[in-house]
Parts: sequence; C-alpha cells; structure tokens
Amino acid sequence: MFSVAHPWRVRRLAAIATATAAILALTAGIAFAHDPLAVQGAYSPAPGSVVAGALPATIVVTFQDTFPKAGDATNPSVPVAQVIDSAGKDHVATAVQNPSNAKQLIITTNDRNVPGRYTVTWTITASDGHAVSNNGTDTAEEGGPLRFTVAAANTTGSTSTTSTTSSSSSSSGTVIATVIGVAIVILIAVGAILFWVRRRRDEFDEESDS
Repeated sequence: MFSVAHPWRVRRLAAIATATAAILALTAGIAFAHDPLAVQGAYSPAPGSVVAGALPATIVVTFQDTFPKAGDATNPSVPVAQVIDSAGKDHVATAVQNPSNAKQLIITTNDRNVPGRYTVTWTITASDGHAVSNNGTDTAEEGGPLRFTVAAANTTGSTSTTSTTSSSSSSSGTVIATVIGVAIVILIAVGAILFWVRRRRDEFDEESDS
C-alpha cells in the first residue's frame, strides 16, 4: 500500500522543506534591504565628538549603498533631517542626497554659533521602498541619533574635532550579530525539516518492507 505512495510523499515533503528554506532566506534578505550605514566614517562629525567654535556648516551621513531618495517618499511631511540643540531648536538649513555621491545625505545648518549638545536625526527611502531613520525606532539596523557637542570658541585654543568610532562600531557590530543570528535560525529550521523528512522516509520504508 505504501510502496506506491512513498516516492510521491517524499518528494512533497522535500519540496515543502525547500520552500520553507527559501521563505526564510527571503525574509532575511528583506530584513537587511534597508541600506545600512557605512561601517566606518558613517557620520561627520563623528558620534560623541566635541566640535570647537561653531556648529559645522555641513553634516554628512554616509551609507553602505546608494539609496533612492532623501526623506520619506510616501510621507513628504516627515522631515528629511533635524539638527536639534539642547534648547530644542532645529538648525537644519537643507538636507539633500549628495548629487555627486548617492550614498550620502548632506545636511547644511544655520545659526551655528550656539554651543551645547546637538542631536541629529534623518530619514531616507531605502532600496526596498521603505522609509528608514535613525530616530531610535530601529536601533538594531540604523543605530540611534547622532549626538555631538559644540564647545564655545573661547574654551579651546584651536578648532578641532575629537572623534570617536564607538557608536559606529557598536552599530555595525549589532548588524553583524543580527545577520549571524538570522543565518543560525535558517540553518536550524532547514536541519529540522530535513531531519523530519528523513525520519518520515524511514518510516515509509519500514512500512513498505513490512
């Protein structure tokens, strides 16, 4: 009875296993289609840096790949970028994709003689059409807001920037860890499905022999 159905059932189970693995792989691919920040030099000025004298005229955000559009393509009311000082004032003049480098978002600032701590957030439309931001809603992928400090000009004898790469390293490390985690889940799922298929095949063989 089972000798006739056995090959067809095994092929069906194998097809299910293959389809499940493909879906898991596709899901993982979608999860990382959001144009992550560059591993090194993602921000200028750097996260945690102290800028002497004045707010930089230009803030640069660099991604690993090109992206289609600055801002949210589906919701133009969302600001492309904000540069907020400690008093809550926004210092953005313009925020556009770099026409010479489509991997970069260029933010220009105004009223730059205000010392203190600044918080920079941005929004772009990613390659998959979704809007992504560093506003803290998805820290695992894009990290949190860029923060740096502007020191008054009379507090130092030279204009310099003390940069730190800890935030960028942490963000890239989180992305790598997430990729590894997804890969492990896929391997475990595929292994479990194949084990189940093999077990069912052995059961069919035993029933056929009997």
